[in-house]
Amino acid sequence: MESRETQSQNAGSFVSAVQSCAGHCPGTSRTTPITCEGACSSFSAYLLSRHPDPALRRIFLRTLERVRRPLGAAFLLVALAAGSSALAGEVSRSTPTYDLKIAEPPAAKAGELATATIRVVPKKPYKMNLEFPLKLKLGGPDSVAPRELQLGVKQAAKLSKDELLLKPAFKLLKGGSHAIKGTLRFSVCTDAQCEIKQEAISFTTSAK
Repeated sequence: MESRETQSQNAGSFVSAVQSCAGHCPGTSRTTPITCEGACSSFSAYLLSRHPDPALRRIFLRTLERVRRPLGAAFLLVALAAGSSALAGEVSRSTPTYDLKIAEPPAAKAGELATATIRVVPKKPYKMNLEFPLKLKLGGPDSVAPRELQLGVKQAAKLSKDELLLKPAFKLLKGGSHAIKGTLRFSVCTDAQCEIKQEAISFTTSAK
């Protein structure tokens, strides 16, 4: 079985390849959209056949069976959606100074708490700035409680020079998907300087 790191690399390559093909189409001089978009569709189909998630491969095949016309951009949308879901709810971002990982909560029942995981790991020679008043601000729809959530240093699940770990939790008041968005403000330092960072945070919680 592929490691999550390998799946992350595959997903990134997958999305980049499809986006590259999709971006090429508008720049061509071809007057028949099916010529270029059809090529992208075939390319997307090939990539999806190699997708690491068998559930997404099955969804794509069912979509193929239902559609009886040239798909063009529709294939690209399906492909991009599948590629972005390859990590089953985990998003990774990397900069020269730190890595950020956001793991969505697993599906829960209405009335239960859904807890996400947000992890920041500084890259050497950087370290987490333990003196900085870090702040995570998140907001969601009426279907979650609280609607607004703030976590700081005292609410961190872990804060050391090597790692920041936050676990924001929301009570899901009803079934369905609930989008949570906000910002994380923190700081990383070397022995010579400190940098203040702000990252957009977003994830989805689901209740049955």
